[in-house]
Amino acid sequence: MIGYMDHISGICSNHLDRMPREREREIQLLKDRCLSWYTKNFSDQINELSSS
Repeated sequence: MIGYMDHISGICSNHLDRMPREREREIQLLKDRCLSWYTKNFSDQINELSSS
């Protein structure tokens, strides 16, 4: 699970690191949102798989 979080974090960062530096706060917010979206979807999928 931890390795997966690093992977997601990488996806979110790679995409957002291309944005201009002056939007630092906005970028951090988007990274957090990105992480929680991926994490939520990932746990939903795990729950579906384990309940079937």
